[in-house]
Amino acid sequence: MTGGDVKTSGANARGLLATTSGSGAAVAQLEGGDVTTDGDNAHGLWAEIINAESAADARAHMTGGDVTTGGDNAHGLFATTSGSGAATARMADGRVTTDGEYDIVDADVRAWVEAARSNPAQYRDRQVTEIVLAAIGLAPSLNTNLVLKGGAVMALAFKSNRVTADVDFTSIVEPAGFADQIADDLNAILPQTAIRLGYLGLLCRVQTVKKMPKPLNFEEFDFPALLIRIGSAERGTGEEKRLEAGRAIRVLDIEISGACLPRVSVVRVFGTRSSVN
Repeated sequence: MTGGDVKTSGANARGLLATTSGSGAAVAQLEGGDVTTDGDNAHGLWAEIINAESAADARAHMTGGDVTTGGDNAHGLFATTSGSGAATARMADGRVTTDGEYDIVDADVRAWVEAARSNPAQYRDRQVTEIVLAAIGLAPSLNTNLVLKGGAVMALAFKSNRVTADVDFTSIVEPAGFADQIADDLNAILPQTAIRLGYLGLLCRVQTVKKMPKPLNFEEFDFPALLIRIGSAERGTGEEKRLEAGRAIRVLDIEISGACLPRVSVVRVFGTRSSVN
């Protein structure tokens, strides 16, 4: 949509809807104009893939215009997939206003980890994700400032089987403030967090912290981001030396971006059991 007005009323009456059960992408995109909904679960932009075999992406993207929702559980932008592709809700420009109550959904991280036990590679990746989420929840410098978003929320809150290769956060404060301290903070707490969760043979350590989109111009951008790469290794193996040298083969990427997104199913992390707003 590049202009004009869309107005809906009633429960589940979404403004822009893109859904597919096939193999293609689902894209709901607003470049200009107004989208207004009034009803419970009446999301502004909704993109959904309901084919578990699909590797395509679901995208609810906004580069301009206004989105206003007026019902309970009515998100401004929402993207979800039951396949293996990405689900992204992204706002580059424009305005989103939501006015309604939101349900609380329990997310059992350990259950999500155990669901992958039959797949050793995925099982380990999920263990690392649990360790990192718990470490952030235990770090005083991070747990009150970071809000989980994106595909990890979908996987945890809605018990999706999709692969989560990275974890995205919105920062309530400028991400630049974390750049110099986040590696030290996480490296200090990751080992004890792994032990606390019972993963005695699994080591995690920050490998790199990169300023995005460009390190040289980082301070000039309104919504900069940090990309933190966390490696993992099995204790007592050759992986351990590579981890200590910052060259781990198995990694989990954490992206922390500025608070420029509308409310789109976020979860504030406090340990390994969290809530989606």
